[in-house]
Amino acid sequence: MLISRVLRGVLPAYLLVFSFSIDAQSTSRKGTYEGDCEGYTLHLSAPRKSGPNGELTLRLQWSYLYGPLAWKSIGWYPVKARRCETSSGKCEDATDAKVRFEKFGKRAVGSFTAQFADEHQEGTFNVRFHRKHPKDICL
Repeated sequence: MLISRVLRGVLPAYLLVFSFSIDAQSTSRKGTYEGDCEGYTLHLSAPRKSGPNGELTLRLQWSYLYGPLAWKSIGWYPVKARRCETSSGKCEDATDAKVRFEKFGKRAVGSFTAQFADEHQEGTFNVRFHRKHPKDICL
């Protein structure tokens, strides 16, 4: 009797938590990022189940004083954002955009927010590093 009561309470809670974790993973954007002498560019693809299909590009400028190691969990950093639709090729720059990193290395994981003329976008990302060949020589 006691076991059935516990299972009745635990099973719905488990299913509720599991369904939210699946939903959160499906809205995360995937893609790649690359670096050069002046900063990093993140290429985020649209989530599979989203309406408009396209890419969101975030450009983070940086100096040697504030390099990638300082970005993790410190706060929000201003970025330049541009979204481009795949079907029409039409691109639009954001009026305001920010990014926050939780992990930065072979993979960059974090959150973003971008304000465009007609809508506000925010979400999470999990992108992998794409090495350019030949490497940039920064002076």
